[in-house]
Formats: sequence, C-alpha cells, structure tokens
Amino acid sequence: MKTSKILLSIALLVLMTTLSFAQDRNRPTEEQQRVAKRFVHLLHEQWGIDTEKISWQSYFLRDFGADSVDISELVMALEEDFDIEIYDAEWEEITTVKSAVDLIIDKSD
Repeated sequence: MKTSKILLSIALLVLMTTLSFAQDRNRPTEEQQRVAKRFVHLLHEQWGIDTEKISWQSYFLRDFGADSVDISELVMALEEDFDIEIYDAEWEEITTVKSAVDLIIDKSD
C-alpha cells in the first residue's frame, strides 16, 4: 500500500512538472513578444485590423480575409521594416501570426 502511494505521488509530480514545462514552452519569449508587437502594428497599418482581434493563432486568410495582393504588400512591408528578405516559398508556408513572427526572428538572426 505504501509503495502504491509513493508511486502515485511520483507519477503526479512528473505529470505536474511536465505540464508546467509545456506551459512555459508555449509562452512567447521576449523576442517573440517584441517582434509580434511590431508585426501587429504593421497588420493594423496595412489592413486596418483592430489590434484587439489579433492573436498568435490568427490565420491571415480565414480570420482577416487577406488575398494574395494583401499578402504581397504585407511581405514587402515586413522586408522593409525588419530589413529581411522573404522568399515566396517561405511565405507560402506562413499561415498564422505566430508562424510569421517565428519566420521574422529566424530571418533576423
């Protein structure tokens, strides 16, 4: 009986630690937050989107109704603002605000 309680306690401790680590890993880093702030400002300027409606999980097509011209203009603004070059193949893989922020950070390194 004692062994069962000890094993259960260990299992719960491991589970709580794993969940805590997963939550920390999903939390944006300072760099992601800094880039996201600039990116959200650009989205607002380019597309007139209310900044309160923009989240990490926002999809450009589904949530903002962006078309290919909108995306092209946004890419040019990002390249200028962040002093990076984004190739078509790279941008085609970007669908959410978070994935765009991650691309900007990767390109800025």
